Amino acid sequence: MTTQKIASCLWVEIINCKDQKEVDYYWGALTANGGAESSCGWCKDKYGLSWQIVPVEYFDLINGDDPMVREKAMKNTLEQKKNYFIKT
Repeated sequence: MTTQKIASCLWVEIINCKDQKEVDYYWGALTANGGAESSCGWCKDKYGLSWQIVPVEYFDLINGDDPMVREKAMKNTLEQKKNYFIKT
């Protein structure tokens, strides 16, 4: 009998959340029972599918006019596993 390694397929899904409660809900549900945390709001579910849990305000902050706000939002994201609503 031979064993073959099957290449894993990459699946990426982004979940835009309206508030921290929603971020916490999806993060907890996806990382439970064999899921795994990663960085920058990324996690994998128990089936190995990749998800990014993102507060909706994040896109406004990183695409805004104020360079200091953009920098702070990006810096905070890179330092976190689970994303949090950002206080500006």
